[in-house]
Order: sequence, then C-alpha cells, then structure tokens
Amino acid sequence: MADVGGFILPHLERLKLEETECDGTACYRISAHHPYGDLYKVDISCDDLLIRRVNEPDSDGVASDEIRREIRVDEPIDEQDFQFRPMT
Repeated sequence: MADVGGFILPHLERLKLEETECDGTACYRISAHHPYGDLYKVDISCDDLLIRRVNEPDSDGVASDEIRREIRVDEPIDEQDFQFRPMT
C-alpha cells in the first residue's frame, strides 16, 4: 500500500528454504534479501504453518528478532480483543 510504504514480497531476491527449529518446534525458514541488500528471515512451523519467528533489519540496520511464543490454536477469543481502540 502506497500509504504504508515498504516493499512487496515479489521484490525479494535470492530466496532460500531450509529446515530449522524455533523453541523446540520444527520449522521451515525462508530467507531472502531486499533489493537493497537487507536480509529477512521467517520461521514457519512445519505442523501448523504458523509464523514462529521474524528476523528483519530495523531502520538503524540492526536486526530485530521477534519470537512468537505461547501460540494457542482453536481456543475461544474474547470479543473485547476485536473491539477498535483508537490510539491516544
């Protein structure tokens, strides 16, 4: 989206797929380079195809590593979680 900025997935180059592990969960790791050279990595669980880890460069060039833990599947979600809350 032009209003948001960034890039689209087809712009990524030198894609690589490998098997890895994230917090004891077997995952597929997809690594790719942005046309400007930055390396992005995403770990996706082999069993449920949920994103477990995202590693990407911050604006200062240092890699940010977001690990998603305590993933719950097929549990009820409180309606309050879906209510819009404007930023203050």
